[in-house]
Amino acid sequence: MSARLFLAAALVVGSLAGPALARQQPAAPPAAQAPAEPRSDAEMAMNARGEAFSGRMDQMKAELQVAMDDPATDAAGKTAATDAILNRYQPEIDAFAGELEAFFRSEAGKPENVSQRDQLLAAADAAPPAIRGIPQIVRTAVQQALTAPPAAAAPQ
Repeated sequence: MSARLFLAAALVVGSLAGPALARQQPAAPPAAQAPAEPRSDAEMAMNARGEAFSGRMDQMKAELQVAMDDPATDAAGKTAATDAILNRYQPEIDAFAGELEAFFRSEAGKPENVSQRDQLLAAADAAPPAIRGIPQIVRTAVQQALTAPPAAAAPQ
């Protein structure tokens, strides 16, 4: 068992923690990866669940971007739209955080993972609160974006 899932969870959180719904930058080329170690059925299932969750977070991010880009909506409307979107996704966020915590704790208890027990328990303690914090991170970023002065036009 490696920390792949913890890193995936951190990437999900990090992708939403940047500047409020900033335009996507081109992705950096993937780093060379070490050969994959054998994975348990539980790890493969959790990885699939993580990929599905990441897809749902991408969908949420797209919905938030549409709400923020709507020129006909004022700041209060954008805040209300953001809250409605986040409230719709909150149960999924909470469920995934709970599943991930249970997975890490279960993996930490397995004899074959004794050398990674501390790392797995640290992931079980850190990842779920970070994931559950996604809505607040987004709300804060949206409020900062709505109250920030408009960007100056680029010189021509």
